[in-house]
Amino acid sequence: MSLSGVHKFLFCVAVLAAPKIAAAERFEIIDSEGFTRPVVAKFAEVPKDWRTSGRIVWDKPCSSNEYFETIFLTQSPDGLVGARIMPGYQFLEDKTALTPGTVPDQVTQLMLAQAQAFNREMASKFRGSNCAVGTLADTETIVRNVGLRNRPADTRVIAAHRDDAGLEVLRASFGTGIDGVYISYDARIIEMQYDRGGVPTTEWLYLSWYNFTQAPMDMGGVTASTSHTIVEPFRLVWAPTANARDMLPKVARIFDTIYSAPDWQEQIDALYRREGEARRRAQVERDAASDRRVRQFIDQIIWEGQSPGEGGGSTASETASSGTDTDGREPGPLEDRERPSNGEEPSGEDRN
Repeated sequence: MSLSGVHKFLFCVAVLAAPKIAAAERFEIIDSEGFTRPVVAKFAEVPKDWRTSGRIVWDKPCSSNEYFETIFLTQSPDGLVGARIMPGYQFLEDKTALTPGTVPDQVTQLMLAQAQAFNREMASKFRGSNCAVGTLADTETIVRNVGLRNRPADTRVIAAHRDDAGLEVLRASFGTGIDGVYISYDARIIEMQYDRGGVPTTEWLYLSWYNFTQAPMDMGGVTASTSHTIVEPFRLVWAPTANARDMLPKVARIFDTIYSAPDWQEQIDALYRREGEARRRAQVERDAASDRRVRQFIDQIIWEGQSPGEGGGSTASETASSGTDTDGREPGPLEDRERPSNGEEPSGEDRN
C-alpha cells in the first residue's frame, strides 16, 4: 500500500464513529505567493464530504513565523465539527531600569529613554498584527490575552490539560537551556465551551509557546534585559459537547495527516540556508565595525591624554598587539565575572 493509501486507511479508521464521515480524500494546500508560480506546498487527508480550504501566506503582518503561515480549515457541512490552523503570535520587550543604588545622571536617563523609544517604535510597527510589545510568559496570561481572541463572546475555559507530546517536542528543542538566557515553555490542550448556532460546543486549542529572557545585565547604572515569547500556530478542533469526548481526538488526527510536498520543502530549505548565510555575514560585518569603533575610541583617548610635545607613541591597537599594557607591564589575568547559571523556569501548571 502506498504512503497516501496508509494515510487514508488510518484516517478512515480514526473517524469511523463520526457522523456523516464516509471516507477521506487528499486536499492540496497551494502556495501562490512564495515563488514565481503557484505550487503545491502541503497535503492533508480530510473527510470527503467536508468543506475544506487552505493556503500558504507570505504577504502577511507579523506573526509567529518570520516567512510564511499555513492557513487551514476543514469542517462538516453543517459546521458543527471541524479543525483549523491559525497564525501564532510573538511578544517582545526591551526592559531597562536603574540599577539599585545608582543616582540617575544624563547618561543613564538617555539609556532609559532609548529603551522606551525602542518599545514605542516596535509597538507602532506591530499595530494590526499578531505581534506586540510586552512580556507574556505563562500559559494563563497567553490564554487570556490571545487564546480567547476571536472566539465567541460566551466562551468559557473549562480546563488546561497537559500535552505530553507537545512538551516532548519543546524539551527536545531547547534541552537544558542557554548560558545567560532563561528559557521557559509549555504545551497544553485548552478545553473551551461555547454556543455555536444553538448547539453547545466543546473546542480544544492545542497551545504551545516558549520564552527567552536574557539574564539582567548592568550596563553602567542601568540594568537591561530582553524578553521574547513565541506562541506557535493555533490548532483547534471542535464538536458538539454531547459527543465531544469521543469525536475530538479523532478529528485532531487530521493534523497528523498534513505533510509538505517534497519539491516545495526543498525550496523552503534552500531559502533558510541562504537567509542563514546572509545573516551570518551581516553579523560578522557588524562585529568588525564595532571593533573598529572601539579601537578608534581608545586611540583617541590615548592621543588626547598625551602631554604637549609627546608623539610617535604606539596606538592602543598596536600596544594590544604587542602583548603588554600601556605602562609596559605584562597584562594580569582578567577577573572572573559571575555569570548566570543555566536554568529552565518551570512550565505552567494546569489551570482551573
